[in-house]
Amino acid sequence: MVSTMNMSVLILLVSALLMSGCGKPTTVLDEAVAKRYGIKCRVDEAGSKQIFMAEAAKGNPLANMWLAFSYKWGGRGFDQSNLIAQALAREVIDDVMTAASNNNAMAQYLIGSAYEEGIGTESNLTKAVEYYRASAKQGYSCALISLGTCYEDGLGVKIDVRKAAENYKKAAELGNSIGMCCLGLFYECGKGFEKDPRRAVTWYRKAADFGSVDAIRRVSVCYNIGIGVEIDASKSFEWYGKAADLGDAESMFDLGDCYSKGIGVKQNERKAYELYQKAADLGYNDAIRSVAECYKEGLGVEQNENKAVEWYQKVVELGDVNPMRMFGNNYISLYENKPHDTTNLFLAAYWYLRAAQSGDAESMFLYSQIMKQCTNTQTRIDYLIKAYDAGCRWIDHDIQVIRIGNKLLAGVYKLFCLDRLQAQC
Repeated sequence: MVSTMNMSVLILLVSALLMSGCGKPTTVLDEAVAKRYGIKCRVDEAGSKQIFMAEAAKGNPLANMWLAFSYKWGGRGFDQSNLIAQALAREVIDDVMTAASNNNAMAQYLIGSAYEEGIGTESNLTKAVEYYRASAKQGYSCALISLGTCYEDGLGVKIDVRKAAENYKKAAELGNSIGMCCLGLFYECGKGFEKDPRRAVTWYRKAADFGSVDAIRRVSVCYNIGIGVEIDASKSFEWYGKAADLGDAESMFDLGDCYSKGIGVKQNERKAYELYQKAADLGYNDAIRSVAECYKEGLGVEQNENKAVEWYQKVVELGDVNPMRMFGNNYISLYENKPHDTTNLFLAAYWYLRAAQSGDAESMFLYSQIMKQCTNTQTRIDYLIKAYDAGCRWIDHDIQVIRIGNKLLAGVYKLFCLDRLQAQC
């Protein structure tokens, strides 16, 4: 009977032999990676996940390592969980390291990623680059992209945009849709190559043919603002629709904006609201804010203050200070209508303080004004100064008065101490 350890080693040896050529997909895991990233085939995240899960269940260490990164990065059908990622990686890191030392290109890439991300081992960018290089030399397109990123961002090496461009180009020519997107961006921005927006669009389109959502969205942006193509609002709308149909939350939001403003399509506030809602349900922050505004203003949906507050609360949970300040303003209005009810004043102070603590200069000033009303002089002064330092230059006069006053108080205090000292003598 073959032990679990021996079976793992056997799987790795077979994988190493099969992957030595690194041309078309030669293993089931190659197929899973190709479907995950759109390498010479359409992106199929569900199909990719199914293969990874099945191979991991069979005890394939490389599959388990892929799962570890899937949980680390999140998305593509996986919930983000660093805890699960670390547990999975620690179980198989030694076996994957063995495969890497046997010249398995996929294993070398995975170990490079482990060192870059600190998954299953300590983070070490120099070693990450080492393993990426070894894998890239064998033509492993994922490693070429990671090596390109290292050169672009200076991770473990000195920044070298030309080398980054070379690696992205090699990955793109091997049919990797992510490499195509990266190459397109470099042509668009003139990084590592002479600026060539038309060539950028060509690469975006190639990646889009493989189902790359990033590429599809980029083509839409190009039509929207005229990068490498003539501005065409209707085509921009069409491409946003393609990305939205693939479940991309950002594109759903952008499509909602098109309907809201009548860009490339007839204005339809109801349709805009529905798309904002879909994107919000997927956790897209800007969409959550837009749903709140739709309920507040009655855009595409029946006006509902309670629903608006409910959605604005979700925006607040994301750390956005604007709704916090808005809540403060609302409670101040209620207080001004019923000044005998100080509850609204305290609630206004609460929201202004939350926004102020998040760095909002205007809320610092507004909080200081409530403290003035509550005769809390020192807190008022503290928040006036904070507001001024944070950019509220219109309160310059108040600040000068405070600072002159502080100097006068300091002078009086100094004289008082001197009198006390002389009296003691």
